[in-house]
Amino acid sequence: MIGRRLRNATGVAALLLLLGGCTPWNSVFAAVSNQGGGTTLMQICAGGGSATSISLADADDSATAWRVSGPGLEEDSAPFFQTPDGWAAGDGILTSIAAGHRYRLEVGISNSSVAPNSTFDFAADDLASLEAGKVMAADGKGGYTIMTEQEFRDRADGAC
Repeated sequence: MIGRRLRNATGVAALLLLLGGCTPWNSVFAAVSNQGGGTTLMQICAGGGSATSISLADADDSATAWRVSGPGLEEDSAPFFQTPDGWAAGDGILTSIAAGHRYRLEVGISNSSVAPNSTFDFAADDLASLEAGKVMAADGKGGYTIMTEQEFRDRADGAC
């Protein structure tokens, strides 16, 4: 009885992965580090798409935001509050991260067959307390997981 349940559960898991076409990590491709006051890290491979927008907003007031957009970003990171070359700044008014506030990061992806964006919320205090080399990576559920930057890159590469 237990053997049949285990075999059935394994079969269902394999079928879900097969139908999904990739590992569950394929839509979890954004992270932040506290380097330079805050940097967005992206691993763009989700369905062949490219990053075309970054938005960092106050989680309680989406009008208070920093937004940039443009053609597919060639770099794999972008410091907060700096417009990447060839991109345009939005009309947002957020210019810094303030202690005691929560923020929502969204990285938009174009031409992706897997995910149109990666979004998660984080607290400024959590960002400030990250150890060197650590990142907060999107968990696919609106939150994040803390890991090393190399682990983030390895997991995202494995999902490509």
